[in-house]
This record gives sequence, structure tokens and C-alpha cells, in this order.
Amino acid sequence: MNPLDPDHVIASLKAQTKKEALVELAALFQDVDQDLLVQKLMERESLGSTAIVSGMALPHAKISGIDDILIAVGRSETGIHWAAQDGQPVHLILLMLAHPKASASYLQTLASLSRVLRNNADCSQLQHASDNDEIYRILQGCLQSA
Repeated sequence: MNPLDPDHVIASLKAQTKKEALVELAALFQDVDQDLLVQKLMERESLGSTAIVSGMALPHAKISGIDDILIAVGRSETGIHWAAQDGQPVHLILLMLAHPKASASYLQTLASLSRVLRNNADCSQLQHASDNDEIYRILQGCLQSA
């Protein structure tokens, strides 16, 4: 199963805060309990910020009710305070969900997404993509080559 769905991309997030961004992205997963999902994501953030570097974040959680890995992508034009170590606002968010019993696939996908976020060329393409479809195509290509 492809973890990224074209309908799970938001090229222009409306969110102004970390929690608003997580709520907006969580809403893309209509078959998942939204309140529980946001709670799990916020619990993970309380352990330490999932912001990586240079305006990127990789929030992730394990949650019942899904069968496999799911990914959503959000981009903020203005940037969102995410408590990043470098102090920079987050512009690109790759959210990952997995079933609680997923272990190897969870870690592999998390590592692949992390590699994408650490690749300056990939990030630049994602940040400058014109719309949801272009973001989807770029990220799909990155994941297939990761």
C-alpha cells in the first residue's frame, strides 16, 4: 500500500499554531478518531519537538484504527512556531501515522521521511511546488528513491 495519498496534501495550511496544523492535517484522515489522533500527536510533541532543521517537522504517532503507514503533507507559507532547535518557524510538515504494532515499517518510513527532510534539494522542490499535485508528485518520487 502506498502510504501517501494525493488527498492527504495541503499546499497552503491555514494553521497559525502547531496544534492548529496538527488538527488541520489530522482532518485529512477521515477514518481515524480525530480527537485521539491530535491527542497522540500532541503527546509525542510533549516528549520533544518533531521539528528537524531549516523549517521542517516530522510529527508521528501510532494509533489504532489504521492498517498500515499513512502520510500527510502540509506546507505553511508564513511558517509555524514549532519549538525547533534552530528557532526557525516550520514551513513543511510531513505527518506519519502507523498501527501500534507496526515496528520495522514504522522505523523504515520514519527514516525515509527524515532523509527527505534533510535533503536540501528535495526540500526546496517541496517548498516551491505550485500546488497539492506537485507536492504529491515530488514527495512520491523522493520516497520511491529513498
